[in-house]
Amino acid sequence: MNGGAGQTYYIGIKNPDSMYGISVAINVVAIVLEEEWGTREVRKANIKSREVMFLKD
Repeated sequence: MNGGAGQTYYIGIKNPDSMYGISVAINVVAIVLEEEWGTREVRKANIKSREVMFLKD
């Protein structure tokens, strides 16, 4: 069984009754990753520095 991204997945089959080959259980587990992408507004502070003249006491 091929996955959506080209990966191979395996299915395990378990028979709990070793005397009779009738009872078979198939356990399936699925792991799903869901990503959500979006944009948001980011405010950037505009800080300016400068030198000013002053009188010393």
